[in-house]
Amino acid sequence: MNVIEAPSLNSALGNRLKSRRIEAHLNQTDLALRVGLSRASISNIENGRQPVTMQTLWRIAQVLEVSLRDLVPEDSEIAPLQKTVPTPADEAFLKKVMEQATGGSRGTP
Repeated sequence: MNVIEAPSLNSALGNRLKSRRIEAHLNQTDLALRVGLSRASISNIENGRQPVTMQTLWRIAQVLEVSLRDLVPEDSEIAPLQKTVPTPADEAFLKKVMEQATGGSRGTP
C-alpha cells in the first residue's frame, strides 16, 4: 500500500470538484453560497491549497447532485509519496540522537 502525499490528493480532488462544478453550470461564488463556504475557500480547494473535511465534501456533492465517489480521485490520479533513502549523514545524525536519548552507546566497547 502506498502512502499518498496530501498535496497530490488535494490537487486531484480539487480537479474533480472543479470539473463537476463546471458541469453543473455553477461558478465558484454560487457553489460557495450553497455549501456555506467563501468563494476563496472553493478556489483554494479546487487548486489543492486547502484540504476539505468529509462533511464539507458531502455538502458539495449534495449541491452538485453527484455522489462522493464522483469527487474522490482514483488511485491513478494521485502521485504516491516518493520513498527516500537516508544518506550516511542522516544515519549518523539519527545514531547520535538515539545515543543521546538512551544515555549513550550501550553494548559498544
